[in-house]
Amino acid sequence: MSILLSAFERCSPVLNRLGLLTVGLLAGGLVGGLGLSEAQAGERLAPEQRPETWDMSIEELQEIGLGQSRGEPVPVPAEYPRFNTEPRPIEGGVPPDPWVIFVNFDGETLTEGMDSAQDNITQVPLMGGEFAPYGEGDKRDAVMQAVAADWAAYNMLVVDERPESGEYVMNLTGPTNPFGGGVLGIAPVDCSNQQTHSNITYAFHSADDMFSAPITATTIGQEVAHSFGLEHVDEPNDIMNPYNAGGDPTFIDECIQIVGQLACPDQHMAECGEPTAQNAHQELLTLFGPAFVDTEPPSVVITSPFDGLEFADSPATVNVIASVSDNVEIASVRLEQNGGVVETLTEEPWQWTADNLGAGVYAFQVFAVDASGNEGMSNEVTVVIGAPGGSGGEDTDGETDGSGGADDDGEGCGCHSAGPLGPTGGAVLMLLALGIVRRRR
Repeated sequence: MSILLSAFERCSPVLNRLGLLTVGLLAGGLVGGLGLSEAQAGERLAPEQRPETWDMSIEELQEIGLGQSRGEPVPVPAEYPRFNTEPRPIEGGVPPDPWVIFVNFDGETLTEGMDSAQDNITQVPLMGGEFAPYGEGDKRDAVMQAVAADWAAYNMLVVDERPESGEYVMNLTGPTNPFGGGVLGIAPVDCSNQQTHSNITYAFHSADDMFSAPITATTIGQEVAHSFGLEHVDEPNDIMNPYNAGGDPTFIDECIQIVGQLACPDQHMAECGEPTAQNAHQELLTLFGPAFVDTEPPSVVITSPFDGLEFADSPATVNVIASVSDNVEIASVRLEQNGGVVETLTEEPWQWTADNLGAGVYAFQVFAVDASGNEGMSNEVTVVIGAPGGSGGEDTDGETDGSGGADDDGEGCGCHSAGPLGPTGGAVLMLLALGIVRRRR
């Protein structure tokens, strides 16, 4: 059907499912080289840009295979405990960790009770028991990319592997659907994310269904947003629209009328000045803050050997040691020798051994790349091997072995000869010359 765009047309290139999709940190100016991004708020599309399906009735949508509902969210029971009644603070100039969205494609066995994503406990009626996996294939990867794009403006981390610790909201994405094919998803609604932090939400999709990656991502995004207190609004351009009208909606920066039940009036009043209108974009910014973009490259310094080190003998061995730091995370560090790559390391210690180096001049430089792709480079350090009067010996720890400081008679004065008379003889001649000049005056 032509109005259903394929996952490959809308979401390429495919992301690596085994990695993490970092789609945001928190806000507040420039913090340790993390630049506050311009949070990409969704805007209502101009009439000529809107898919024609966005202006169809529910009946018209259903005639072409759309029009499924995303179920009314289930309020968290009032007696459940409350947690984050205050905004998360920025401590010591460092923003708090991003909130985690775990998209679980692999299925799970659920028990009923107060929501706990870590323990696979669900508070949504009918969802206890086995939840089937989504299935494999490129479409699954495309869905992950589309979800990441939907949340890219906020302090969120989207992953498809279960975090080892901490709190997170889990969206189970798979075909298990006790509500029937006319419903694409369901979730609890947790006003301002204050009660059951680690909610479980549901998107009833599979790898072989008829829906494109953006439509599946919209279901996932809406159900996750319910767990942060967002509710349905009457606008197909917004992710929180309760009916599937196709296209690729976003969280719009605009107060839009809420439809259906009203669970979180105070949350909406804070942004729109009225309890029955919702600005999804601003509410998410209030809860989590906008994304940061890491633009600061790593700092790299070669600490050994020192620049200009000389070796009298060849071949020689040179140990190169670097100090590397970054405001986020180091991905790789490589050593280059005379412009060619010697070796790339992905974990500390950042040190290399260049052995069996013949006579010549060798320039060493270290380059580090952080997790955001920023590259930093060190100062260039030059070593001379086979130099007359050089220090000699191996540079095993960045220091010379001490033998190069001895003079020709082995007495160990630690000075290089300045001529046939040596440094002492040269000083005597200088004093004699000064005496002669003075006598002539």
